[in-house]
Amino acid sequence: MLLRLRRAGQIGSLGLMQQNPEDPGTRAIRQFWHETFHHFASTENGGGNEKNREESKRDDDKEHEGVRPQKIEGIGKESHWLDNPMGGILYVLKNDRMLRISFGGSGSADDKLAKSKALAQRH
Repeated sequence: MLLRLRRAGQIGSLGLMQQNPEDPGTRAIRQFWHETFHHFASTENGGGNEKNREESKRDDDKEHEGVRPQKIEGIGKESHWLDNPMGGILYVLKNDRMLRISFGGSGSADDKLAKSKALAQRH
């Protein structure tokens, strides 16, 4: 499900993702979450051996171009903010569902994070 919002000077989107119960071959939300966010912590905290950390870092650099998620406390089971030049994206894990919230347009990254957090807390 994807909802897009357009107001003067403001663009936003809200996405809700969950595993398709009719297709057990699809990747589970928690697997996606682990692959997307937890590998940053393991490579930064010395998890794995040196060769694996270097390979993972090279892969991360290619895929995310140096963007590191910022852990956000107090929303859902776990939340992360990915800042980008267009505004940023808040990912929220709740049960076996994931919210993806973003705002673009004018305003600072802090403003966009605050709006995203407020919306996530309502859902």
